[in-house]
Order: sequence, then C-alpha cells, then structure tokens
Amino acid sequence: MKALWRFFCPWMPCNHQLVHLQGLGRQSHQFPRWRLVRCCSSSSKEPGSFIWPAAKRQARQTVHHGQKLVDHYTWMQAGLTQDVQNYIDQESRMVETLTHETQDFQSWIMRQLEDLENESKTTEMPTVMNGVVYFRRFESDSWHYYRRQTMGNSNTDTAEHILDTASLTELYGYPVVLSTVTISPDQNYMAFVVETSASDTYDAHIFQLGKNGAEFVDRLNNILSVEFAHHGVLYYTRMKGLRAGHVWKHQVGQDVSQDKMILEEPDEKYFVDLSHTKDRRYITINLNSTTTSEVHLLDSLDPDAAASLVCPRQAGVQYFVEHCQGLLYVLTNAGDDNDGEYRLVACPVSEPGNLRSLTSPGCRIIYAPGKTWHIQDMDVFTDHCVLCAMAGTLPRIVVIPADAKKRPTIVEVPREFCQITPGPNATCAAHDFQFSLSSPVHPTTNYCHEIKNTSYLKVILNNSEDGEVKRRSGGSVKRTVGRKICTRLEAVSKDGTLVPITVFHSDNVKPLSGSNPMLVCSYGAYGVRLDMSYNQQTAVLVELGWVVAYCHVRGGGDLGVHWHHAGRALNKIKSFEDLEACLSTLHQAGYSQPTLTALHGISAGGLLVAAVCNRAPQLIKAAVLEVPYVDVLSTMLDPTLPLTQQETEEWGDPLNDPEAFDYIKSYCPYQNIACQDYPSMLVTTSLADTRVPVWIPLKYVAKLRHMMSSSSHVHNSLHLWVHEESGHFGQFGEADISKQVAVQIAFLYTSMGLCMN
Repeated sequence: MKALWRFFCPWMPCNHQLVHLQGLGRQSHQFPRWRLVRCCSSSSKEPGSFIWPAAKRQARQTVHHGQKLVDHYTWMQAGLTQDVQNYIDQESRMVETLTHETQDFQSWIMRQLEDLENESKTTEMPTVMNGVVYFRRFESDSWHYYRRQTMGNSNTDTAEHILDTASLTELYGYPVVLSTVTISPDQNYMAFVVETSASDTYDAHIFQLGKNGAEFVDRLNNILSVEFAHHGVLYYTRMKGLRAGHVWKHQVGQDVSQDKMILEEPDEKYFVDLSHTKDRRYITINLNSTTTSEVHLLDSLDPDAAASLVCPRQAGVQYFVEHCQGLLYVLTNAGDDNDGEYRLVACPVSEPGNLRSLTSPGCRIIYAPGKTWHIQDMDVFTDHCVLCAMAGTLPRIVVIPADAKKRPTIVEVPREFCQITPGPNATCAAHDFQFSLSSPVHPTTNYCHEIKNTSYLKVILNNSEDGEVKRRSGGSVKRTVGRKICTRLEAVSKDGTLVPITVFHSDNVKPLSGSNPMLVCSYGAYGVRLDMSYNQQTAVLVELGWVVAYCHVRGGGDLGVHWHHAGRALNKIKSFEDLEACLSTLHQAGYSQPTLTALHGISAGGLLVAAVCNRAPQLIKAAVLEVPYVDVLSTMLDPTLPLTQQETEEWGDPLNDPEAFDYIKSYCPYQNIACQDYPSMLVTTSLADTRVPVWIPLKYVAKLRHMMSSSSHVHNSLHLWVHEESGHFGQFGEADISKQVAVQIAFLYTSMGLCMN
C-alpha cells in the first residue's frame, strides 16, 4: 500500500538533506568546551570589507487583472547567460569566505557525522516471496543485493549475490541512486529504477535472475515507475517534462517500438503512478492530483486484459486500493460525515466499473477513526488488515480482523514521539506485522507485532535503546530516553487553532532558561507530514546543546486531510500564522530567544520560512532555505512551465482567477521583500534543479540584497550557495551530503555568534 500514496509534488522536501537525513546516528557523546560559548561576531571581517554582490536591474512590466507587476530580475530566467554566470560567481565568492573561515569546524562536524553513520546503521528487514528471501547489505561503500533460497538467518555467506551499486556506478560514471527495486511475481526478473545524472530523469534496468546471479537483459529509458505482471510482461510510465501521463505495456526482451499504450491521462493536473496489490493479482494504475484520485486495475494474470476502472474521479475525493481474497480494500476520504478524513471500506472485486461512488451500497465501512485520529497507511493480510494511524501526532497501529464479528485492537507503540514505517510484509498469509520506528533523535528500530498476541511487540535487529514515558501536569507528555528529551507543546494560532510542536533537547541543558540556540523546522504544504524519522543533523545539534523544534503547521498532513486543506490555496496564510505562533510559544516557554533562533525550510517549506522572514523577522536570527520555492506568483502565472497546471489545486490559479492573484501576491515571498532588517540567511540552489529552477533563488537573493537595509548588511549575512550538479533532491554521495550539512551548521554558529574553537 505504501507505493499507492506516492505521487510527485514538484516542491516536495528533499528527504536526505539537512533536516531529513535518515538512517544515520548514535547515542550521546561528550563534546568540546565550545558547546554554547558565544565569543565571535556574525562575521570575522569588519563591516564594509566585503564587496557585496550586486545584480543588474532591468525593469520589466506585466499586467494581470488590471494590476501592474514590475520585476527587475526577469533577465535571470533566460538561462545560464554570461550575466547570470557572472552573478553566480560573485555569490560563490561570498560562500567561499564562509566555508574557508569555518573549515576546521566543518571538518570536526563531518567526523561526527561519520561516527553517527557508523554507529546507527540498521539492518533492513528482508522481503520474503514464496520462501525466497531478498535483502541488501551496505558493504565496502556500496549497497549489495542478495537472495537466499531457504528461510533462515541472513548470513551473506549462504546467500547469492545479485548486484551492487558500485558496479552500476562504475558503469555509468556517477554515483548511482536506486529509486525503486521490484521483483517479478515468478521471481525470474528484477528491475532497478536508477536516477540518471540528469535531474528528475530515471531509467529502468531489467536483470534476469539465475543460478549465476543477475544478467542484464533490458533497459527502459526516461521512465518513472515500473511494475511486473506475469509471463515476462511489465508496465511502465514514461516521463514527459516532470510528469508521467501514460502507461505502457512491454514484453521483456522486445524492442520498445512494439510497446502498447494502455492508458493516457490528458489532464495535466494528474500524475500517473503504478503499483501492485500485495497478492500480486492486480497492477494498480493510480491517477493523483493534490486533492483527487482515480484507480484502474490491470489483471496481472491476463496480459491482454484491459484496464478496469474502480470508481470514477470525484473532485476532492481520494482513494487507494488493495486486494485480498476477492475483496478490494479501499482507503478513501469519501463521505459527508468524516470531515474529509480517510476511512477503510471494502467492496467485491466484481464491483469495479459499476461503482459510481465509494459511499454506494456496494461498499462496506470496515473502520472509521475518531475525530482526533487519522489513517496514514494500510497493509492487508489473509486474516486481518493493519492500519498505521496517528492519534494527533502520535503513531498507533490498528489491527482489524477479517471476521466482522471481532473488534479491532489498538496497539500503542513504545515511543510516543516517533515515525512509524511499515516493513515489506510481502506475504499475505503471515500472522505478524513488521514495521520500524524512529524519531529525530532515535535511529531506526525494527519491530514485529504478533497479531494473535495483541499486546506483544518484539524488537528485531534492535539498534537503539528503550525508554520510559513520563507524564507531567498540563497534558504535555515528556519522554526521557538516554540523554534525549522530547516534549509536545501546542501553540495558539491567530484564529485560535491549536498547532502541535514537537521539541527535542538534551537533558543536560536548561530548556526553560531562554539561553539555548534553537533550530525550528517546518514544511506545511501538499498534505505532507513532517519527516520525524531519525536524522543526523538533529542528533548533532541536540548533543551540542541545541533545542530542535518541529512545528506541524497547517498545509501539511500532520493532523490529516482537513489540516492540509486548512493551509492551502486561499487559506495559505494560515501556515505562516501558525509558524509565527509556534515561534512565540517556544520563546515564551523559555526554550530559546529570538537572537538564538534559526528557521529551516526545504522547497515549499522554504516558501513558509521566507514568508515569515518578511512578516516577522524580529522572531529569528538566522534561516536556512534549501532550494526554496519563493516566487509562487511568477511561476503560477507562467503556463509554459512544466508544473504550473498541476499546482493550481495547491496554490490557486492566479492567471485566470483575480481572487487567487490578489491572495498569492499578498504573501509571495519574492513579491513582498521590503526595506527592513532581515535575519542572516543561507539560500541553496542547483543549476540542475528542474522543480525549483535556479532563477527563483537567484532573483530572490538579488532582490533581497537590493532591498535590505544597511543595518542588516552590517549585522546579518546573506549567502547564496549554488550547486552545479545536484538536482532538487540534493546531493548523490554521502560525503557531499555531509559537507552540505557541515556548512549549514557552520553558518548557524557564525550567524548566532557561537564559538567554534
């Protein structure tokens, strides 16, 4: 079911960068004496010793809905001209000054990151298909893929080596990132979807599995998703621009000129994605916009079968499909009595095509969560269905028996502040549910829940410690694990809405003294939940005495579908008000103070951070904006850009709707830069970014430099870091990622005047 939720939002967070580095970490260490000593200014150079980059200004006027827009930097949108390159070179010299002056500190941080990586590696749960075990190991700086013919231990000495990423890297000449690995139902073929050196471009490499390992047999270029049916047939989606809109059928080994198009989606608001049901009976064709979905089924046993529609799309209705024993299990937000939240329904597989609505008599409601709960994912088994749900921001497991006479059971996971991720669970007849837990300060731990023993959770391949949950007055929950403390707060937003905050710090700091540096992370778009899995940047900062706070603002999906709708389109300003309320609450509670507070936002989260920098710069001292989407108005007014049509549901349609134009113009960060003091900023971008093109951050920084008051230039810094090769989702290699994290942490220390001796 996990893949059914996947669709490409153009400005999704890059999950392996500063806030979202996953799978790396360790327990607490003792750190040098410079932990919190404030002994250096924001810059070691005297004011005026820098030659500030200054981009040329050429006014260009456009008129929309009777209103004039004047932009002095549209010339940057013409591509990598000599003028653009000259400006990038000026900005790069500024970043070189930062990196040079903090080189020793960065080296120390990178050593800590390497230690964190080595100490927190978690053995991944294997995938079991008909008694054959597939697994991977990270060995000699490469992922190695294995299979073993019989169940037992996962000793690589008894397993057959299939492939390793080092071989692919040598073949292609750049670090290979595997996007997807899928196995055919008969286990004769294995497909590796590889991100190429070009941003947002993927190729599928098909290998035939035999006694002597894997033999390359086929390749499909410029695809997004691929799924095997039986008889050597596979289906794939082909990319056009940044969107997949067609489904094709391919016979392994045949020329692609013989491929047959199965489905075409003409509406550019919809992304087309493929998955398979757990029992491998059906291939699911998933058509998703940001608010609406539609699913078609392909019978994987019949290569000549046409696609069958489950239920026609209805505006605002989303649904996702699984299959087991002749029943379709559907997660859907259809209905008038569920506040737009998901519930689980079932209908006979014979019904698809006849269903006009997922609330019709042919659909039976199996489980509907309470008002404070929302469903995140599902997994189906022969005798039961398992839901991963959230009670507020706390994860829960719900086990629903196939026997309707039996009541569902709720499993409280041992960590109240964590992220839950379902394991492979590839066998329908299994009687246990494997999943992993993590939090920003806890490395991934694998668990197995035995369904028949409703209260038993078994730790498998455990790499982190357990801890107890302590409660205190006032309804907050404080959890102490080792030297890490997690507290959940709520801020009161401008309209009275309670906004959750999750705070992490070490137990050897005084959290209510207001003297701690604090990093505040948020996103708030597309209905995407904040990534609360383990990340090494948070671990380093917490052990250095920082407070790290995650603000679950509206526009994200942290509290369900309604939380997303409350912060999108004509409600977008609610996201900014929520974050401002969270900052004020954290300061009032004594976790930090404005002069020691930094914001961090990635992609659409960069829009959130930049808007708050415009609206309330007095609340923060520094901000890190990675590939920030800061000119929503210009992009949404340009129908020639590849993602404009898909994004109207999230932001509005300013080109054709005067109300949307006025609303977006009122908050767009680029349009609202003012002559005022701003916090220190580090803005990152990439020449290869196709989702937030380089000209968006370039224009933003150029206008900031022109508009910022002279006092900001003296006391606060502004850096633009342009990467040449990485795309929107960041660097390929771990060394490059660690370097980027180290530079960003060094920037935070420099901006706040924290000593790095």
